[in-house]
Amino acid sequence: MPSPIVETDRAPAIPGGRYTAQENADGTWNVFDVAIMGEMPKETRGNSFDVGRDWQEKAVAYHEMKYREDSYLPPLHVHHHSLFSDKTRGAGKFLLRRVAQKRYEGREMSTLFADLLQIPADVFDAIERGELPYRSIEIADWDKPEIT
Repeated sequence: MPSPIVETDRAPAIPGGRYTAQENADGTWNVFDVAIMGEMPKETRGNSFDVGRDWQEKAVAYHEMKYREDSYLPPLHVHHHSLFSDKTRGAGKFLLRRVAQKRYEGREMSTLFADLLQIPADVFDAIERGELPYRSIEIADWDKPEIT
């Protein structure tokens, strides 16, 4: 039987870091409603157009469709493949959930939120200690609204 949803009460030394988490029966964790991507002006990361609410909402719809039709959840990992290839490891899966306004660097912007699912206990402990404070998404093709 899964544990009840608990609020993490240990915050890292940086702002933020308070999420709702739930332990699964197998000892992995789910962390809900994590902001993973804000708006991106044209040419921020090789994108040829401004990426905002419309792109983000299409990405949520695509991910929901893939989950509904194929039970597909994209992989979550610790460390970028190209920068830390010897340290990169699987860290669960994720599902895009919603787009909402969030304040970042002094302004409101549309932000993409996801649930991080089946996170191994040691990775969850590192998140809770503030050792993994950053999120970075991967996009294979800006013309296809999908987080890979």
